[in-house]
Amino acid sequence: MSKQRKTVASTYLYDPLDRLATSNSIQRFYNDTRIATEIEGERKSRFFETDSQPLALQQHGSLTGTTLLATDQQTSVLNGVSPEGALHAQAYSPFGHHPIGASLKGAGFNGERPEPLTGHYLLGQGYRAFNPVLMRFNSPDSWSPFGDGGINAYAYCDNDPLNKVDPTGHIPNIFKRLKKIFRVKATPKKPIGDFGKITIEPDIPAQILSYLPGNDLANLARTSSSMHELVKASTPTLKKLQDGNLPIEKDMAIRNGTALGVLPSVILNDSRKQIALLQAQTAEFYAQIPGVNQQGRRANGRRVAVYIRSAD
Repeated sequence: MSKQRKTVASTYLYDPLDRLATSNSIQRFYNDTRIATEIEGERKSRFFETDSQPLALQQHGSLTGTTLLATDQQTSVLNGVSPEGALHAQAYSPFGHHPIGASLKGAGFNGERPEPLTGHYLLGQGYRAFNPVLMRFNSPDSWSPFGDGGINAYAYCDNDPLNKVDPTGHIPNIFKRLKKIFRVKATPKKPIGDFGKITIEPDIPAQILSYLPGNDLANLARTSSSMHELVKASTPTLKKLQDGNLPIEKDMAIRNGTALGVLPSVILNDSRKQIALLQAQTAEFYAQIPGVNQQGRRANGRRVAVYIRSAD
């Protein structure tokens, strides 16, 4: 019985930085940690990205053209539009498996490049091969089980590929889109271009705020302490509003927050002051009546009825 001969199906070469430089006859060139160019004979492929977000795939050689790429929030390529307008769509399982025939060459799950022969993803610039069919890595992590790689040396993204990505083959991270949403960017120390020369007249903010209803002014004042001071300084006080002698319609509009340029608190705060003043005056009046406390009650608990008649 003759032995079955073993043949080499694929060869991989690495550069001095331990990055995958050649896969079979495909040469790879990197821009930082991402593949920028692949050369296979006369065919050249260039990958255009921004912050690891695939944008386009440009090919030269036997096939020439630029394919625009559409991705999801995890940068997995879902669609490609050729120069002729043809749409190439592909879908994935949660762990990145998809039919080989539906593949866009050089663009795949989480923005990574699938290996043409096996369909595996060589993550970490060729450090480890991730198998989307088995949903695990083919080799153990050198940082496992006692390092940052985790106790399971073969697990991909802590078995949570919907919320995490693992471009390094070592440590999964929550995917980049969420980081961008919650990232706080510092204000540049120097103004960009000529924007630093733009000045605003002091009365312009007050004019803008005068067109906002009271409820919108109140919401705007809650956004920051500086905006609170701006709104407070730009809106009129009750004293300026006809010295408190407001028509009932105007009074109700301010209370309801529909009056333009006036905070509802202008009326509400003044009402509290008026109530407190009336309560103090009433207590002082009751104090002048023998046998009556400041709440207007006698010792037996009965309330004193007081009638005020205006002088003609």
